[in-house]
Amino acid sequence: MAGEVASNAQSYGGSSCLCTWKTSILQIRRPIGTVFELLIPPLAVVVLIGLRFGIFQPEDQCFTTFPSDPLTVPLPNNTYQIFYTPINNDTERIASCISKALPFANVMGVENEQMLLGNLSENSVDPPLEFTMRIPVDDSNFTIPVRGDAGCFIGGAGIVFNNVNRTKNDGRLEYTLRLRHEVGEDDSWETREAAPNFQLTGPRVRNNFYLSEGFVHLQNVVGEAIIRLMANSDMTECEGVLQPEISVSMRQLPYPQYTIDVFLSIIVTILPFFVILAYIYSAGIFTKELVLEKETRIRESMLMMGLQQWVLWTTWFIKQFILLLISAIFVTILLKFGQVFPNSDFLLLLIFFILYIISFISFCFFLSVWFNTARVGLLVGFLGWFMNYVPYLFVPGQYNNLDLGGKIAFCILSNSCMGLGINTISLLEIRGEGVQWGNFAEDISLDDDFHLGYVFLMLIVDSIVYMLIAWYVNGVKPGQYGVPKPIYFPFQPSYWLGRPLTSKTKKANQLVSERTGGHDPSAHEDEPKDLPVGISINNLTKIYDENLLVKLLASHEEREKRRKVAVDSLNLNMYEGQITALLGHNGAGKTTTMSILTGWCTSSYLTAYMDVLPFLFLVHFLYHYTSLLLP
Repeated sequence: MAGEVASNAQSYGGSSCLCTWKTSILQIRRPIGTVFELLIPPLAVVVLIGLRFGIFQPEDQCFTTFPSDPLTVPLPNNTYQIFYTPINNDTERIASCISKALPFANVMGVENEQMLLGNLSENSVDPPLEFTMRIPVDDSNFTIPVRGDAGCFIGGAGIVFNNVNRTKNDGRLEYTLRLRHEVGEDDSWETREAAPNFQLTGPRVRNNFYLSEGFVHLQNVVGEAIIRLMANSDMTECEGVLQPEISVSMRQLPYPQYTIDVFLSIIVTILPFFVILAYIYSAGIFTKELVLEKETRIRESMLMMGLQQWVLWTTWFIKQFILLLISAIFVTILLKFGQVFPNSDFLLLLIFFILYIISFISFCFFLSVWFNTARVGLLVGFLGWFMNYVPYLFVPGQYNNLDLGGKIAFCILSNSCMGLGINTISLLEIRGEGVQWGNFAEDISLDDDFHLGYVFLMLIVDSIVYMLIAWYVNGVKPGQYGVPKPIYFPFQPSYWLGRPLTSKTKKANQLVSERTGGHDPSAHEDEPKDLPVGISINNLTKIYDENLLVKLLASHEEREKRRKVAVDSLNLNMYEGQITALLGHNGAGKTTTMSILTGWCTSSYLTAYMDVLPFLFLVHFLYHYTSLLLP
């Protein structure tokens, strides 16, 4: 047993070396293509580095302060609705005070919150109101015209008093302000997020909806009225609410010195696109090479000479992996030391690109098993590689709306997964951290639980899935040459064990008795009686140019014209210890018969046994223990 294992290991090692040498020779014989595959990815990154130092250079910003925004009462050119609930003595007194503070507001009470929300949706303002903000400066007033958007409270607002009760106060005062969700065509209140997912370095200089839409103004007015109520003061006139004694204003906190790097915010889209373009040539050429080997019968010839299928696939994988690994190392060096991802760990970046090129090779294997023509494989390699990236084009605009499951679903496609990986690395670079061993598996932000660890995992899953599909399809659909396995072959013990789990005890006389048609005893020599049958063939038939479309659509006469019978119901026994030769004129079917028996092509009908083994296992046996010379 040990000697057999050593012999098999030596055989597999020798065949692996020969196949690796063969694939290497094929790569060397196209030097221009090899140079392209090695240089295009690093050159693409060099272009990005040129953009980085030529156009998008970082800018240092000094200490930043912001002006104050006074909370003043808006004075529109028309009345607007403010609803409140529930209706009781305290809320009515508060509403009366609010209506005096907001003279253009029509303050109305409703029974419950559902009615309040319904009234808000019905009382929309289109077009938005024009109003002016009255700003007190040094005991004098001047006005600034401002246009209110749809979300501003002068377009309709609601106040829900949860436990505002002057006589039964437990120390907690709760009320809710309801404004319409829309604040413009492209903006929203973003109340579902605790912090921006894509936070640039520096202060958040953007429109503050709570200020610009009047939320804080309304809150100030309501709060002042509630304070007066709880203080048990006289609220009949509500003096001081319209012009409070203490002016209130808002001001953004100062921000320390920082650096603006616009390049990191746009690289989320640019770098993935450059990467897929850099590898698209390799995708098409590698897919073409795999299909060409199948189209030219080289693969089946090597299998008939005893080469294992997994050895063939492994050598192709090793050749392409080494080729792409060289370019991946240069790409990682350029990204790290070319100031694209300067803060990220070099080894993690390299692991990311290694997993990506493994998924690249697996995807090309996946594409190659579906086609039998090298030209088609080349075109499909280009197109399939790009289409693998297309879904990512929709990710940047919808990233904040995708949950963890949605982002992982996009990672099912390796190029989209690569894009999300670069997006994650860019976010970490923007924070000034870069991807490190301590944060690559941590959530990016409070609201974004996606991280680079998911990218690594999904690239591995993608590679496994692509390879499994390629392995299965190659078994049930080997192409023009080769014998397809049954669709359930992964569940057959004989496939994994190399032999049937139970033997079939059919003897030569049983096989002969099963033969039907075309047997004239007077025209055949008597079979030997004392020799064991090695291979028994029963009713071997091969008909060319017969396909399902012809069978379904063509007439009987047309089908007969298209039928080219190469072998017609051949019955043959080959005996152990004898040399069997097939003799016949040109076109008699000798080559076709041997091609079928060795698995080079399929038969239209055949029952064959080698000793006690069925035909499909016979083909597997002949792949490893026979060789065939064809004219």
